Amino acid sequence: SRCAGMTLMHRHPVFSSLVTRHSSLSFSAFLLLLVPGLAVPADASDRAGTAAFAFVKITPGARQAGMGGACSAIGRDVNALSWNPAGLARLDTAQATVAYTNLFQDVQLGFVGYARPAGKMQVVGLAVQSLSYGTFRETTLDDPTGGQHGTFGAADWAMTLSYSRRVGEHLSVGVNLTGLYERIQSYSAGAFAVDAGLQVRIPSRRLSLAAVLQHAGVGLSGFRPGRHDPLPLSVRAGLSYIPAHLPLLLTADVEQALDHTVAARLGGEFDIRGLVFLRGGYASTGSDQRVTPSDTRLAGFSTGIGVQARAYRLDYAYVPSLRLGDAHRVSLTRSLR
Repeated sequence: SRCAGMTLMHRHPVFSSLVTRHSSLSFSAFLLLLVPGLAVPADASDRAGTAAFAFVKITPGARQAGMGGACSAIGRDVNALSWNPAGLARLDTAQATVAYTNLFQDVQLGFVGYARPAGKMQVVGLAVQSLSYGTFRETTLDDPTGGQHGTFGAADWAMTLSYSRRVGEHLSVGVNLTGLYERIQSYSAGAFAVDAGLQVRIPSRRLSLAAVLQHAGVGLSGFRPGRHDPLPLSVRAGLSYIPAHLPLLLTADVEQALDHTVAARLGGEFDIRGLVFLRGGYASTGSDQRVTPSDTRLAGFSTGIGVQARAYRLDYAYVPSLRLGDAHRVSLTRSLR
């Protein structure tokens, strides 16, 4: 069976039985109090794989993937739709992006996002993300090879509406409202999630700070009647820094998730005359992929490149994934003037 099928089987008990049978200021102050106060239990490692809709944790943008996913403090980029809506607030023109990743086997990730200013201090955005697991051969006890019953599919979808606003000269806040949907053959599940984030710019220090609460919500329907699996709730804090006299952007994120231990992410982007961008990053979650001492220590590292041509930026990222195979991510972003 495919690795995607194993992931789904682990995450949704109904899939196991299916395969067996078929084989403002006040608002910003609120966020400042809320985000640090949402402590996730220390035994998160015991909950690995227990959250539903885990596909929303995948980095869709190639720029962010090449920087190890350390992007919560990056602003003026439409891809902030996925990580911190507060990062949209400083867009001075509309942007659109499309991203594609062939992860492994037939598993494919797609992302389309659009954001535009709505007045002097506000930005609104819309994004659609999908993850297709391809097709699986339907098996039964009488037909273990699946030659008689055809195939079935599995896919995940997310649609996000975003609102971001500048509060004063240095602070921006943002909110995402996301509808989530998963389907496995004739089974489906739905949920509603909220992201809330902020960014603080300190121009004199060439520094930006960020905090974001992601995927807080409730299940609307489950794969099994009466059961709603928890969403992959996480709290993330990050920073970005530009050293004096260097065209270099350094980023770092720390994340605590409901279904994972604390994760650290580091990234860097070297700007060559605003035309070429060289990137690298590291995510501590890569250590989860190492099973034996002989496994490469490069798991968790990523690299990428971006090319700017007028209003277009083409980004590519390479993310090794050991046994699952290497992921090649491509995204195209355009500024719409």
